[in-house]
Amino acid sequence: MKTQLVDAPARLRAHVYAIIRVETDTDFPEDWANRVTVVRVVADPGYADAEVERLNALNASKGCCYFKQLTRYENPPMEKALSAVDLGSETLPSDHAAPSSAEPRV
Repeated sequence: MKTQLVDAPARLRAHVYAIIRVETDTDFPEDWANRVTVVRVVADPGYADAEVERLNALNASKGCCYFKQLTRYENPPMEKALSAVDLGSETLPSDHAAPSSAEPRV
C-alpha cells in the first residue's frame, strides 16, 4: 500500500488531541506495540485534559496510564485518498465523494 501526504502544511490542518492509553502492568519493551492504544481523538484541549484526568483516576489500579498528544486531522479529497491506495481493477462510482473540510459531519 502506498501512502501520500496531504499537500497543506501542518499548520493549516486542524489540531486534534489523541487520548492515549499505555499499559504499564508488564515488562517493557516486550510486546510494546500492543501496550499503546489511541482511546479517542477529540478537538477540544480542555475536554482532552479532563478526560485524561478522569480515565487516570478511574483506572489507577488497573496498570495503565493515559495522556493526551497533539496531532493533526487530515481529510484529503477522495481523489487523493484513492490515489494513495492500490484498488486494482475496482473503481468507485462518480457520486462517491468525501467532504474535504476538517469539519465533522452532522
